[in-house]
Amino acid sequence: MKESVLLFFLVFGFACSREKKNVKSEENNSFNDKIYSKVDTSKINIFNKPIPNMKVNDSIILISIFRGVEIHWNKRTNSIEEDSLLKKITQQFQDYKIALADEIENTFKTKIYVCPDGEELMAGDIAYLIIDKIVQIPVLKIMGVQFDLYQNECPYPVSFFGFLKKQRAFVSKNVKDYLKSHG
Repeated sequence: MKESVLLFFLVFGFACSREKKNVKSEENNSFNDKIYSKVDTSKINIFNKPIPNMKVNDSIILISIFRGVEIHWNKRTNSIEEDSLLKKITQQFQDYKIALADEIENTFKTKIYVCPDGEELMAGDIAYLIIDKIVQIPVLKIMGVQFDLYQNECPYPVSFFGFLKKQRAFVSKNVKDYLKSHG
């Protein structure tokens, strides 16, 4: 008798604790939804890291830098696709430009490998390339270095991403200053 009562309390206690956890997570989800619905997420990165890449087809990958900023990356051309996603960012660029410049410091790996060196791009590299695609950043003025060597029809110069990797904070600050002074 004592064993069955004890077993009953153990099973009942375990079931109640699981039920309580589920209620808490539902409360937290609705709480987060309420908070984020009141925040202008177009100007901040609410994620700790970008949303994982999603394969669209064999050569196109969807990359999310932060909410509202997504691009298609073409693995064959090693570049951002000029499509409706880029057009949306271009139209809202004034809202996103400083947040994108801040994202240049983001070192989250994207699992995208790019020519000329086969380096894995970081989210910050993609943010830089988005800005450059829209406003054509003067590389010498921003980085203080002129990159002249190109290989095998690659759109990016040799050592470009290596330099960006080592100088993220410097490049991010200079891009922000450039964007502020050039509207």
